[in-house]
Amino acid sequence: MSKMKILLSVDAHGEIPETNEKIDLILVAGDFAKGDKLRKMIFEGGSVKEAKEEIIQSSEKFFEELIKFKCPIVASLGNAEELAKSEIISLMKKKGIIHCDKEEIKIKGLKIIGFDFFVEKWWAKKYKPDNENTQKRANDDEKKLGTFLKKSQKVDIILSHLPPYKILDFNPNPPEFIKSYVGHMGSKILKKYIIKIQPKLFICGHIHIPGEVNFEGTRIINPGKMKIIEI
Repeated sequence: MSKMKILLSVDAHGEIPETNEKIDLILVAGDFAKGDKLRKMIFEGGSVKEAKEEIIQSSEKFFEELIKFKCPIVASLGNAEELAKSEIISLMKKKGIIHCDKEEIKIKGLKIIGFDFFVEKWWAKKYKPDNENTQKRANDDEKKLGTFLKKSQKVDIILSHLPPYKILDFNPNPPEFIKSYVGHMGSKILKKYIIKIQPKLFICGHIHIPGEVNFEGTRIINPGKMKIIEI
């Protein structure tokens, strides 16, 4: 049986993966949209409208380029897409991109589950202790995540913007505008889930430092803008 070439991408922020290789499957773990105006909106009081437009337009361009590979594309969303989440999901459907969030899909003989960006209670308590909205979101996100994971069986690949806790989840030199977030950023819930079901691959990002480790029999990869693997 011939091997399958999979193009992995995360945290591209508008940069287009390029290769002349024949690709069989593309997996995107979020933050494909540009975030310049989003950061300006959050930290400098910039325009919400302009930030949203940049997210939508850069996402459309990103996927239009990926479609040229003429293979299935599966993507989960990162925090960079949250401001225009409904618009991005509609765009993906229109372009034939498979949006994978808390569901299991089967494609080319592989079982894949994906997770859009979410917030856990431990993170909200540590980094946003006085923000009631973040606390509420964390409670809601954990409840939905727990409900799904109870039903989910063994899969081959997990696609998640968040890395597992203490695995490829720490940036010792974050950008100046998020200096207050120095520390581990990963998911404790998904780490436990990896140990439980031992998928072949766990694709993640968020911290903008590509890397790869093996953990409990699972190959965990932060591919950066692009990495091609064979399975």
